[in-house]
This record gives sequence, C-alpha cells and structure tokens, in this order.
Amino acid sequence: MKLKKSNLFYLFVLLLSISVYYFDYYKVEKDQQTKDKAAILIPFLTDEISQIELKNASGDLELIKKDSHWILKKPVEDLAASDEITGWIQTLTTEKSTEKIGEGEVFDWSTYGLDKPKANLIVTSTSGKKIQLQIAERKSFEGNSFIKKDNEKNVYVASAVWASLMEKSIKELRDKRILREPLKELEEVVIAKGNQSTHFLLKEGKWIIKDKPTWHLDQNKVREIINLSQDIKTSEFVLETEPNKTQLEAFGFSANSIKVTYYLKGVKSFVFEFAQDKSKKWYAWPYDLKRLVKIEDASINKVAQLNLMDLRDRELPFIFNKDEVKKLNIISDKKMELSKEGEAWKATGSGAVEQTEVNDFLEKLRQLRVAEFMDGKDTAPGIDAEKKRFILADAKGKSLFDLKIGNSFKKKEDKTEKNFVYAKSSIYPDVIVLKEEDLATLTSDKLVKVEKKSDSTKVDAKPGSEAQGELKNKSHDKQTEPIPETKKQ
Repeated sequence: MKLKKSNLFYLFVLLLSISVYYFDYYKVEKDQQTKDKAAILIPFLTDEISQIELKNASGDLELIKKDSHWILKKPVEDLAASDEITGWIQTLTTEKSTEKIGEGEVFDWSTYGLDKPKANLIVTSTSGKKIQLQIAERKSFEGNSFIKKDNEKNVYVASAVWASLMEKSIKELRDKRILREPLKELEEVVIAKGNQSTHFLLKEGKWIIKDKPTWHLDQNKVREIINLSQDIKTSEFVLETEPNKTQLEAFGFSANSIKVTYYLKGVKSFVFEFAQDKSKKWYAWPYDLKRLVKIEDASINKVAQLNLMDLRDRELPFIFNKDEVKKLNIISDKKMELSKEGEAWKATGSGAVEQTEVNDFLEKLRQLRVAEFMDGKDTAPGIDAEKKRFILADAKGKSLFDLKIGNSFKKKEDKTEKNFVYAKSSIYPDVIVLKEEDLATLTSDKLVKVEKKSDSTKVDAKPGSEAQGELKNKSHDKQTEPIPETKKQ
C-alpha cells in the first residue's frame, strides 16, 4: 500500500517536530548540568582530596590524608576524626553557589568584604590541583556569603552554610578517643585502685575474675566495664606532652588513681590512669598517647563506683526453657499438679486450668533474680522442709527446674528493713537469697478455677417474702400429705 504525498509530508513534519523537541530538551538539560557543575566551588570527588589547609579566627589548620586516615599536622600532630572530616568534605564538594557577580568587570573587593577575608581555605587533590576559597565577614541582605575563588575577578554568592564550613576548629576535627586502636584478641584486663585490684580473664569465651573463678558473671555487664576506654571521649586536651609528676599531682593523680590495663594476645598492652582534681573533674592519662586530657565523668564513674557483686549473674539460677515444660508441680499450703497436653494445660484433680495464668506463672518464675549469694553453702534453714517448692519437668518426667523455698528473715537494705527468703535452685550449686516481695508474685490460687457445687434445695429468701411463703407452703404440704396405709401383716 502506497502512502499519499500528503501523508508523507505530515509524517516528515511529525518526525521533525519530535527531533527538534528532543534536541531542545537535551540541550536545556545539558546546559543545566554545565551550569550546575560550574556552580560547585570545589569540583573534586570526596576521595580525590588529599590535603586541606584552613586559616580562620581559631588559627591555622592543616590536614593530610595518609592511606585511609586523616592526620592533623597543624597546630599539633595527632589523628583527626575521620568521620567528621569525611562529612565536612562531602559538604564542601556538593555545596553550590547561587550567583556570580562582576564577571569581566573591574570592582573593589572591599565592597563585598573580600579585601580582608574572614577565612581562607585551600583544598588539594591527589593529582596536585589546588582550589582556594576566601570567604568574607560581610553577608548579603538575604544572609548569604560572599566568596572569592582562586584568582578569578568575580564574586560568588553562596548559602550561609559556607560560614560554618569555614569556621572549623581543631576541637571539632581532632580525634577525641583516648583508645585509638581496637581491642583485638583481648585476653586480660586489670582494674586497680590503691592496693585493691580486679583481674578479669577471658576463658573459653567468657569473662571470669581470676581469684573468684566460681563466680558466674553477667557477661554484658562485664563487657560494659571492659569496653569503657573505647567509649570515653576527650572533652579538652590539657597537656600536649607527657605529664610529669608535679603536673599529675596538680590534676589529682596519686596512689589512689584508677588504673586500667588491657593485655592483648602476645605482649602488647594499653594502660590508662584516671583521676579527679579538687573540683571533682575527671582527667585521663593514656600512656600510649603521652598526653593528659579532660574527660566526661559519666562513663568513668561506672568504674569508680564498681561493686563486683553487681557483675554477678543474678539470672542464671532461673534459666530454663519454658517451651520444654510439660509438667508443673507446686508444693505449698495446697498441692497442685498440672500437665500439658498439646497446647493446653490440665489439672490432675478437678477444675478448669486458666491457660494464660499458667503461662504468666512460668514467666514470673523465670524472671526471678538473686538478691544475695551464699557462696559455698548448699543448705539453709527451712530448705529441706519442703513448705514451698516448684518443680518443672518435661513430658517424660525429667526434671528441668526445681526451686525449694526455705525460711524467711529480715535484713536492712538501703537503711530499710526488708523481708528475704532462702532458696535453692537445682541448676545452681549454692543457696541463694530472694526478696520476699518478688516471691510473692508467684501465686498459684488463680491457676485452676474450681467450680462450686450448687444446692438445689436452698432458697435465698428474706423473711416475709413471697419466696419464703412458698417455701413454708411446700413444707406444710409435705407434712399434711396423707400417709399411705400399710399392708396387714
């Protein structure tokens, strides 16, 4: 089928229109990309920057990148905060100018405050190319910044963000960690204060105390103490050189200072000393850094106030798998035996079992915590009397958990007299002490609902009521009912 000339013409016009549209569209988009690229004041990728020099009211800063780490060269030599530097650079390389003023014109830099710039920034790439930016103290009516780039004869107008970008100081960009290396293959930690010390050892993946190997420790709490030096940050660098004896004494360091030593596999170790001055401010002396720094007190207080009893595992005597429990035997004033068939609990005697109450009971039993440890004692008053006992077993009757409750006693805690009880768990070697208030949550009276028998002959009626009258009539009828004749003998 042949197309008519008129149709061919219209097809040509259509194709031409589409071509022109796309050409204009892509041209506009390309022009916009070119414009956006020109608006970026530092046209380097983040990874391309190898050196930064900044001069502002805080002084002179110089940073260089070595391998993947940023190092501070001025005003002191130290590690820089890599995350802070990276974030700073990402903003520097993406912030754009909004306007260019005076291109090709002759004008006075003082008009924009660039004759005496507030800050001077030089950024060097890995290829050696440099970009220099100067920012003015003066701002536009809208609060935007005036910036001079390299030796260009024009002024860039950029957002107020640039003012903060040019105000960076050593305090912001310096590495504030007192421990600069990861604690890989850590084997031992010694925390000493005066003539007392605690020696932690990592044995078979768990932390123990060297002179108390039978203690079961809460591993999360121990790790929190051990990892302390990784969390402590410097709030102020007090001395840039290793402190001498007089300087240490001035900041409260003495024989009673807290000394933490980390021993890594091999011979490497890290040592830190912590002390308080007369105003109760905390200071740290990391031997490896050879500097004295001021620190925030929140983390170090955990070590200063360390009580080894707080590190003990108070949950261990009550750890059992609730899903494996198929039999529950409670011995108290009223004995109770429950067994689980499928997903439902049933009572050995009469009564309907409250399923939710049984599950809650088991959860409360598992959530009991030791109030006090009685190391080396396997019995206590009342333990063997079996006045109260909780026995859990699996479907085959194998014991999973057995808790015997002994006598109660009073003891002061936080200057208040409280009630405690002795207890013995089948999964812990020694007698433990529980708070009586915690034990009181284990009530068994709601586990089984016993239905009361109804008395069909009993009528609840008040004197003179209609019901009472009917009762009397029934009684009278029963009495006046004719007595059947007996058969003659």
